Amino acid sequence: MKVVILAGGYGTRLSEETELRPKPMVEIGGRPILWHIMKIYSFWGFNEFVVLTGYKSHVIKDYFLNYYTRYSDITIDMANNAVEIHNHRNEPWKVTMLYTGQDTMTGGRLLRAKEFLNDEPFMLTYGDGVSDINIAELLASHKKARKTVTVTSVQPQGRFGALSFGKDENNSSFLYGKTGDIRHKDMLVSAIQKAEPDILLHLAAQPLVRLSYQQPAATYETNVMGTVNILEAVRLTPSIRSVVNVTTDKVYENKEWHWGYRENENLCGFDPYSNSKSCSELVTAATGTLFFQQIMLLLSLLPVQET
Repeated sequence: MKVVILAGGYGTRLSEETELRPKPMVEIGGRPILWHIMKIYSFWGFNEFVVLTGYKSHVIKDYFLNYYTRYSDITIDMANNAVEIHNHRNEPWKVTMLYTGQDTMTGGRLLRAKEFLNDEPFMLTYGDGVSDINIAELLASHKKARKTVTVTSVQPQGRFGALSFGKDENNSSFLYGKTGDIRHKDMLVSAIQKAEPDILLHLAAQPLVRLSYQQPAATYETNVMGTVNILEAVRLTPSIRSVVNVTTDKVYENKEWHWGYRENENLCGFDPYSNSKSCSELVTAATGTLFFQQIMLLLSLLPVQET
C-alpha cells in the first residue's frame, strides 16, 4: 500500500521557517519533518511514498536526490572526476515526487496522483503529520469496518492554565487550559459549562487575510460559525454575565482615509477574512438583541486597530 503525503502548501503559520523551505522540510532533531513521517510509516512496513509537492518543491527533490551522499561516507577524487561511496546509509523507500502546483487545493493535488495509485487503497497524510498512531491497528480497523475512508485525528491537550485565588489563601485552585476548535460546538459547550466563567472573551479566529483567499470556506466556518457556537455556549451557560467579541477594524468599509474607523461606520469587509469578521459582528449583535437582553448580559464589540 502506498502512502501519499501532502507537501505543497505555503506553511504560512510557520512563516519564520518557511520563507526558505516548505514546512515538511523544517527540521526536528536535525532531520526534516517529512523524513520523520516516512520513518514512522516505514516502521510499520510501508515503504512506497508519493509526495505531492508545490511551494518550493525543488527543496524536497534536492533532498532525496542527494540522500545517498548526505548520509554516506564518500571520497571525492577531484583529479580524476570520480566519487567513491563507502558506507551506504540508505532507506528501503521508493519515493515518487509530483509537482502539483503552488496554489492547488488539497483535492486537486490528490487528483494529480491518481495515475500513480492504480486504483488501489492508499494512505494519505499531511506533511506535518507526525504521530504515534499504531498504523497496523488503524489499517485493520479500516478493513474490518469496510468503509470507503477512515480518518484519524488528535485533540491537543491545553498547554496553559490559570491560578484562581479565593477570598483567603486556603481557597484557591488551578484551572487547566483546554485546547479545542470553536467549530466543534458540543466540545465547546462542554468546556465552557465546566469552567463556569463570569466573563467570556472571544478572540479565536482564522486571522490571516492571505490564507482566507486560499481557504475561504474554512475562514467563514471558523469566524462566523465559530462565533455562532461561542454564543450558543454562552446562552447555555448560566454563569456568564458578560461577553466580549474581539473583532477588527477591517470589518468596516475601506475608505482609505488616515484616521481610525468608528463603530457607527458601515460594515463592508472586502476579502474573505474581513467579510467573515463583519458577519461575526452581525451575528453577535443579532444574538444579543434576541437572547441576551432578557437576562441582562453585556455584549461588547471591540474593533482592534490593525497596522
